[in-house]
Amino acid sequence: MVNVIVGLWGKEMSEHLVSRITAELAEAEGRPEPRAVVNVIGLPEGGYGLLGRVRRSSDFLALIEEAKTGPAAHVPDGMVVDPVCGATVPLEEAVVLERDGQTYGFCCTHCRGHFVRESGAAGVP
Repeated sequence: MVNVIVGLWGKEMSEHLVSRITAELAEAEGRPEPRAVVNVIGLPEGGYGLLGRVRRSSDFLALIEEAKTGPAAHVPDGMVVDPVCGATVPLEEAVVLERDGQTYGFCCTHCRGHFVRESGAAGVP
């Protein structure tokens, strides 16, 4: 049993989290389909804490963005990688941001909003 506790974006991230965690467990166990239940638990905004303080989704998105490591994986045609959390999502389902001739795809509005705030593009819709 793997419990993953996430903020408001839990519903949007569930598919990515379940497939990614299952793939990591499969690799660790050396079997194609590990016997694991992945439970994505969404908490309301302000319903979780870290280091003695109540945290918001934006705090956790910053931690997720910081934690991304390793080389970029091959991205299949028609897919995009969320620059904040690293989720690989179909382009037609992604929350898109066009800026300076570049198209960014996000798994959810929370990641897009975080990217806009952190990149100083607050005026971009």
